[in-house]
Amino acid sequence: MITAINKTHAIFNSAAYIRDIVPFSLMELIKQCPMLLESDEKDFIIGMASPQMPIWVWTSDGIQQETINELCEYFYSRFRDNQTVCYVAKPDIAAILSNPFKEKKRAQEHRVEMESFENPKIIPAKNKEVIIEKPTIADVQDIAVCMANFEKDCFDQIVDPSSLLEKAKNKLNDPNFFVIKQNNTVVATAQSSRETDTHISINQVYTKPEYRGQGFAAALVAHISKIIIQKGKIPALYTDLSNPSSNKAYKNVGFIEKGKVDEITLTWNE
Repeated sequence: MITAINKTHAIFNSAAYIRDIVPFSLMELIKQCPMLLESDEKDFIIGMASPQMPIWVWTSDGIQQETINELCEYFYSRFRDNQTVCYVAKPDIAAILSNPFKEKKRAQEHRVEMESFENPKIIPAKNKEVIIEKPTIADVQDIAVCMANFEKDCFDQIVDPSSLLEKAKNKLNDPNFFVIKQNNTVVATAQSSRETDTHISINQVYTKPEYRGQGFAAALVAHISKIIIQKGKIPALYTDLSNPSSNKAYKNVGFIEKGKVDEITLTWNE
């Protein structure tokens, strides 16, 4: 039976869920203030923070086929009246959940394959000469360009940098946002956010194409990781598996793989 649960439910303390605490760190945030939080109370959890955010579907490694079928049927019935659905799950479960939508709705699928990492012990970045700093008001336009390019690289979304100027300006007062400059121009950015009981995530890691291969991303991530560890938390991040160079850079500063998840967006017309 699938029922509504809350953050105090015993499933969040189960050994199976705790093993997946890094790849499903977003579920840890969703459970604090969920729009949707449902479970069979043993082998899966469906969570969503808002209609604009992906649905997260955690499943135990020992989940039985009968339970997978129940989850799949329920997930389809829950979201079939939409014209799009975006969710994150373990790769095999993600594929199974998409099948009814493709068969019955002729849904088109866009998939992003991600690996989750954590860093229990920092390895110093090789590029020790790079200067990591906080941005100034003169950097707002550059930051907006980096933010727009990040959206294009990661989500294939074309965004006008001018529409991001206010968000870029807000980064000036964000103590967790850092940049690298070359010739007084911001060429790389990164930040930390999404703090749970045990981890703090690093995201928005971006380097302009012409400056890649110089260790800027690794330097930023190592710098932010050091701050996180000083707070008594463990740094964590997600990487797109289609970008092996960034995955290697993070491993070079101590990050270790903790589990894969896929983000799938399905769209269809009635």
